[in-house]
Amino acid sequence: MILDTHCFSAIGARTANDDAFATAKGAGYMLMALADGLGGHRGGGVAAGTAVQSIGRAFGERPDLGDESLAASVRCADEAVAAERARLGAHSSFHRTTLAFVACSNGNARWGHVGDTRIYFFRAGAQVLRTRDHSVSELTQSLPAALSPEPGDVTDSHRLLRVLGAGDGAALELAPHAVALQNGDAFLLCTDGVWSALSDEDFAAALAASSSAAEWGGRIRAAIEAQKRKDQDNYTAITAVYRTGAEANGMDKHGALSDGHQTLQ
Repeated sequence: MILDTHCFSAIGARTANDDAFATAKGAGYMLMALADGLGGHRGGGVAAGTAVQSIGRAFGERPDLGDESLAASVRCADEAVAAERARLGAHSSFHRTTLAFVACSNGNARWGHVGDTRIYFFRAGAQVLRTRDHSVSELTQSLPAALSPEPGDVTDSHRLLRVLGAGDGAALELAPHAVALQNGDAFLLCTDGVWSALSDEDFAAALAASSSAAEWGGRIRAAIEAQKRKDQDNYTAITAVYRTGAEANGMDKHGALSDGHQTLQ
């Protein structure tokens, strides 16, 4: 069994890239992590990098998909970001980040997230899951019609309701249980610079037209770049496809990983 993975990250129209990603891998396990530091805030990029590196190290020390193990890994990341906030002193109030991760162990996967960095899960080419953003916009969309605000009433719809950096780990939303992976199962982890530019249908179509994680990621990136948006945010994604049996023969254990990829052993 092989997890074919690929990542890309680009600055877009911003002056700095506040996204960060990393993987931790070993015998029988792998963790993919992606984070987006609060845009435009000093320390956001540092927070994102700190989060993905910290959760990778913590999971590598205890590669278990149980509630306590994964929650402890996220707490390590949260505490590390909070420590960086304290070190920055005057700028500490801006040191926050989102976090999304998929942990795989012995043919099973479980995921969790904080903020609006998303995880998509596909089976047999069809999207079966997308994580819910921890944002004002997602909250108002989920309200019953009678309680929903009128258009224009919500002025901070992009404000995040959960972020990493408080040091208590309380913001994590964890999938209720692990999923036994099947051949062809696919994951997309992406920051808002990706999912705000393309639709869920675009992601599925790109997957259907691809024979590898690298090709899938390349199609997504090309579609974003073809728009040539002058307001394009940083855009970062990890694509992963699970292969078993004959389909795994001849494949590299991991696909191309590029653009500032950080690998944790």
